[in-house]
Amino acid sequence: MKLTIDERLTLLGILPRQGNIVTHRLVQSLGNTLGFTDEEVSLFQPTTCGNINHGCPACGFKGFDPIPHLPAVKCLKCGMEVGLGPAGAVVWRARDAEGNELGDGSRDIDLSEAAVRLIVNTLKILNVTPVINKETGAKTADGSLTSETMALYLKFVPEDEQQTDETTPVAEAVAAG
Repeated sequence: MKLTIDERLTLLGILPRQGNIVTHRLVQSLGNTLGFTDEEVSLFQPTTCGNINHGCPACGFKGFDPIPHLPAVKCLKCGMEVGLGPAGAVVWRARDAEGNELGDGSRDIDLSEAAVRLIVNTLKILNVTPVINKETGAKTADGSLTSETMALYLKFVPEDEQQTDETTPVAEAVAAG
């Protein structure tokens, strides 16, 4: 299945953190399969984002230079690269040194039947898991799919298995009390 870097990173972010040994092995295998290859690391130069307002995460220095064609900066003291975006997110180069587009990093990923089943089940759970405001306890949405995970839901979950009703079984149970 052809997946972009965005799709692969989104999938890695939603995979279960708990489960039995089979789930953990599948998640570990998917981490290796969906992650950046050595060639992609060299080409796209993925960088983890941090909060540069607090200084360099490595040395605390507050001086940075922008990195051309990468949404990141480089610490003037220790040379650490820090991505510009939400802390913990990953950014990557969109253009090479000459300014040529690098594309979306799409590549064909060979996924086992068990891995696809885990992904589909995870996406189905997100579709029916209500979003609850932590402060008030009020339900703010029937499902937890974001625009990124919605695209994956439509790509992975077979059409005849997609929950498209206005309310889902979980949402109805939460509403009932």
